[in-house]
Amino acid sequence: MEYMFMLVSLILCNFCHGFNIDIESVEQFTGTTGSQFGYSSTLLNNAAGSWVIVGAPRDNMTTATFLRNPGNVYRCQLLQNTKSCQPFIIRTNEGTRPSGYYGYEEDNQFLGGSIVRTATKIVACAQLWKDLSDQSNRIERPVGRCHDISHNFNSIETDKRIRYNSYYSNGYSYGGFIFYEADKTNNFFTTYSAKTSNTLYNGLLDNAEMGLSIDVGRIGPQSGCSRTTVVAGIPHFANNDGHLGSFVVLCPTGGGTNLGVRKQFIGNKIGSGYGLSICIADVNNDGNNDVLVGAPLQKVVSYDEGTVFVYYGTGDSQYLDSSVQNIYGNNQGGGRFGATIVNLGDINKDNIDGNYINKPAYTYLFKCTMYAHNASFSFIHCIIRM
Repeated sequence: MEYMFMLVSLILCNFCHGFNIDIESVEQFTGTTGSQFGYSSTLLNNAAGSWVIVGAPRDNMTTATFLRNPGNVYRCQLLQNTKSCQPFIIRTNEGTRPSGYYGYEEDNQFLGGSIVRTATKIVACAQLWKDLSDQSNRIERPVGRCHDISHNFNSIETDKRIRYNSYYSNGYSYGGFIFYEADKTNNFFTTYSAKTSNTLYNGLLDNAEMGLSIDVGRIGPQSGCSRTTVVAGIPHFANNDGHLGSFVVLCPTGGGTNLGVRKQFIGNKIGSGYGLSICIADVNNDGNNDVLVGAPLQKVVSYDEGTVFVYYGTGDSQYLDSSVQNIYGNNQGGGRFGATIVNLGDINKDNIDGNYINKPAYTYLFKCTMYAHNASFSFIHCIIRM
């Protein structure tokens, strides 16, 4: 009987907490020095094989050597003997210029600064692509531009412009933020600027950086948003207590291009970087999406150890529970736990989303288990693996 108990204990403790990630067999791809190769990436499977799509936003183009550090987007095939990557040839192609703009500039455009994979395409953006107006004075407007790459790599659309319709708002990309809608057919992305409450507005000082981190998903009641919910970090949000950082839950309102603030949360320590990273995931498998918020500069014991805050979804008009769970790494000074958070999905088939939490020195896998009692959870147990 004693041996049977030991066997059951081993099964419960050692096998139930595993993750299906092989950390021994690693495929490594390397870019050129100074190119910031790996700044962004996504995975893709197509008929030709498995790929990792990688951004190198400070790279130079061999096909356009006259451009200064325009950036590149590479495709690197996995499970091959040769570890090489090929760049996509992505150049602006505009036959007709909008009224009032005589040219554009691709120098230092930061191509590959962000990459998103949708159901039908890969979207690669150059956040600092510039419109040029007023030819005599050469006014540069860094409005940004995105490019659509088909999953089979056969076509690249280069006419996705990020810009406001308002002439005077055109050059100020940090005035709002962009999220991509796959059903858009015209050549202008939808730009949403949040209509704010006084509390939020008063905290949006210069360089508040609203939308520096952003994720999209479904939070709250099904009737709460006409479309997908947006969560946006504001790491330099400030109030009377100092620069605490914040994040907001936003919903498109009235079918227009305004976002209404449904919920706002504020950090608890000055200079913590609360809101520098944000991620939507159902971490406790209760059917409601939750929000993970990184504060990589938060002091725990000494300095900049970092903290991740978990806000659990309610599924109703509250959107997120006001109580919060704090997740820590190994509390190493300067570790900046929570610098990046990514939803990996259910990687070990236990019906619970796993999450990748990064800091410069270490990488963690984070999973939570919900303990149920009378159809309501009493506490959450979280597992962290390095």
